[in-house]
Amino acid sequence: MVTALRKLLARLLALSLLIVSSAISAVEVNISVDKNPVASGSSFTLTVIADDHLSRTAWQPEQQLDQFRVLSTSVSSSTQIVNGASSRSTEFRTLLQAPTAPGRYQIGPLQVGGASTNVIALEVLPLSAQQQAEQAPAAFMEVSLDRNELYVQQQLQLTATLYLGANLLSGNILPPELDNAEINQLGKDQESYEMRNGKRYQVFKRTYLITPQRSGDLVISAPIFNGQINSGRSLSPFTGMNSAEAVTTSAQQLPISVLPVPPEWPADASWLPAELATISVELADTNSAQGKVGEPLTLNYRVTAIGVQSDLLAPLQLAPLANADTYPEPSQRQTSERNGKLIAQQLTQVAIIPQQSGRLLIPAQQLTWFNTVTRRVERSLSQPIEIDIAAASGLQPQLPQPQQREPIQATEPAPARIEYRHDAGWWPYLAVALAVLWLATTSLLWWQLQRLRQRPVSAPAHTVKPALQLKQLQRACESNSALQAESALKLFAEQQLGLRPPLLPALAQYFQHAPLKSQLEHLSQCRYASASAPWQEGKALWRALQAAQRQLQTQQTDALDALPKLYPPSR
Repeated sequence: MVTALRKLLARLLALSLLIVSSAISAVEVNISVDKNPVASGSSFTLTVIADDHLSRTAWQPEQQLDQFRVLSTSVSSSTQIVNGASSRSTEFRTLLQAPTAPGRYQIGPLQVGGASTNVIALEVLPLSAQQQAEQAPAAFMEVSLDRNELYVQQQLQLTATLYLGANLLSGNILPPELDNAEINQLGKDQESYEMRNGKRYQVFKRTYLITPQRSGDLVISAPIFNGQINSGRSLSPFTGMNSAEAVTTSAQQLPISVLPVPPEWPADASWLPAELATISVELADTNSAQGKVGEPLTLNYRVTAIGVQSDLLAPLQLAPLANADTYPEPSQRQTSERNGKLIAQQLTQVAIIPQQSGRLLIPAQQLTWFNTVTRRVERSLSQPIEIDIAAASGLQPQLPQPQQREPIQATEPAPARIEYRHDAGWWPYLAVALAVLWLATTSLLWWQLQRLRQRPVSAPAHTVKPALQLKQLQRACESNSALQAESALKLFAEQQLGLRPPLLPALAQYFQHAPLKSQLEHLSQCRYASASAPWQEGKALWRALQAAQRQLQTQQTDALDALPKLYPPSR
């Protein structure tokens, strides 16, 4: 009984598979073309009709029609019921472009939805000059390149010219295609009229910028125009309306050769292919090359390159200066068009805070770039700048160096009695000064300790941990928020340093640090000046505060180490 049941199930399964396979194989697909023969380079329509509903992905023309260029594909499905019997169908319409080489080409058998189609023998005829004049197509397109050979990440211009011999009702130009490349339209379309083969055409010209991102022999797919034009045929003798005619046209594919980065290009430089590249520098805040110790100076470095996008400009790398601190800001980039060429610019502002008086030399900055015209590696230099740095007001003058005594030359024999004299010089005065400083420091610490003991035990609700305060201050400085930076500085001065009132001048007086004082004054000017000015010195203020803290800690440590010991070791 069990064996008979298994045999019955096996037969039912085989019958089901036979029915399914018969249903699948019952799908019939036929193909046809709208014209045969066709002229070389012209477009024609291939229609694929299946007698069942198929998905949009059932027909992949790019994979099976490699001898033709696929311009576009549309799909539609329908269901009909006649005398109670229903029928379904799916229609694919693919617009193809014939090859330029004349000859006989075979289309099919094609695989669509698991079924094979019939075969079409397509004949491609050459198009003579007389036939071109007689045909006078309603629309055609021409493309051109400004160069066929270029370097990787170098730009080339593709110009597409569309000719329309009838009134345009609607239309769209699809941009060219190239794998691993950036494609952007340059400028606006240009419209004009032109006579071709005795026929007047409306001309639309569009320019694209193509930037290949890899080297090798590549092929650019030309732009495609899809639109509707006025056919000139009236829809009805009683109306003045004309019928619309769908038009699709394109040009041939364009081969290009993209060269790799040349071997002579330096390995430590960022690749920059351009027709011309320059770098310049100027003082932004003064016309005279003068400054003071601790007061920031702003330099504007400007890089300009022709024939390249601004994102290809590398950030500026400045060498450190011996007598000044440098704080570069993030670069600002922009790209503009001029005379059909792209102009890329990069502006980098650098804040310089001198640390010593005298002459400060800003060396020339070098820009390495590849000249795409001469195909040579070139280097542009900015002008060096010399700035006279004066001592900041309020700084203590430097102590004069002790004069060295000239050796006494003996002109006569030494006397029998020699008298020894001991000259201590200025060391006793220094010891007294250090002792007084130690007493003052000890008194100040005792006074601060007594004030802390007199404070209430419970901390205010707004008290913040020192590490968190410094973190908030750092974030405010890095974001160039003048209001938040001032609030964080006042909170730091009140809770961590005990300054009353916690004002910015009191903070500068506490640290006695010239760069920090300059930065605090600049912050106050930006916050309370009559003419509002943006504050861009946040990073410089944060670095100056860190330097002031380190200087204060070093001074206190050196003062304690310099004091004489109370109980010197016995000999």
